[in-house]
Amino acid sequence: MTHTLPSRRRAEAQPVSIRSTEPHAQLPTQPGTLPAMPAHWAVFHPLPAAAPLVVGPGGIFTVSVHDLAGDWAWADRRGLLVSGRRVDYLAEAEQQAERVFTRLRARMAVPAPVRPVLALDGARYLGLRDRPLPVKVLAARDLEGWLAGLPTVLRAIERMELAAVIDSPVTWGIRPRFGPGLPPRPRP
Repeated sequence: MTHTLPSRRRAEAQPVSIRSTEPHAQLPTQPGTLPAMPAHWAVFHPLPAAAPLVVGPGGIFTVSVHDLAGDWAWADRRGLLVSGRRVDYLAEAEQQAERVFTRLRARMAVPAPVRPVLALDGARYLGLRDRPLPVKVLAARDLEGWLAGLPTVLRAIERMELAAVIDSPVTWGIRPRFGPGLPPRPRP
């Protein structure tokens, strides 16, 4: 006997915007947002359309959060299915992590790779196969515990250096003006 789950029509899930650079930041707990970060972890949102960048003792991560609103999800090496539909969340998460790593590497010797994380909020069922996946897929409520349990790969000084580079607008291709009312300086 085969059981199928009822599907619900809804708008496509969107990544969540998180704006906080404080360690142990208490982030909003609305559906689709990260609940909190463990101590010594910082959340950055360098670009408006990009996933939040999380830096802590366990490494550097881009965290894409998607609200599934009771749908089921199944992840394997080929991709992610949400209620039977293939979605691009895994590929998008990998691309964002690669873009962030490229930008950071252009400014400094990056002490650890940027790893993509896909946090699914409100999933009725989350199935994972073919571990390890190139993208860490987990329930959003498990993110804080997973981050806290990672082994230390970045020392405090390395995290501070990363924070300085991440906070710099030049890292993200945003040229500061050289005076009030002046156009940006042309690129060489």
